Amino acid sequence: MDTGFNLPSCLAAVAALGIALVVPSGSVWAGETSSVLEVKSDSDDAAKLVRRILDEEEARLEACGEDFVERNPGDSAKVSLRIDLSAKGGTVHSMSAADAERREVACLGKKLAGVSWPKASQKVSVTVKIGLNVEGRR
Repeated sequence: MDTGFNLPSCLAAVAALGIALVVPSGSVWAGETSSVLEVKSDSDDAAKLVRRILDEEEARLEACGEDFVERNPGDSAKVSLRIDLSAKGGTVHSMSAADAERREVACLGKKLAGVSWPKASQKVSVTVKIGLNVEGRR
């Protein structure tokens, strides 16, 4: 996947500056039953890259939103996951052991684990917050 920039160089430069990024919900997609609410990282480039990948993987996340709505009509939930990018690619983690047991967290984690995450020359973490049925559509 050509991202249009040199990720290792950008990650090193941004990390050296100690810059953090919070992407507001208005600049990411919102599906029928799921939406990316926030993408945060100390690396501006890593956050932008993960956001772009999440845009491309909307259908994967929407499947988890649909499952949540079917099981919990009228309810909403927020799920936070950490994506670690390294020389080996990306790994997805729940934010706590208790979260890992929630069905919607497991679904989103499994769907995102199936993504071909880019490799980074140095480890960088990106935190993603995903809302399920936050508009109460059903």
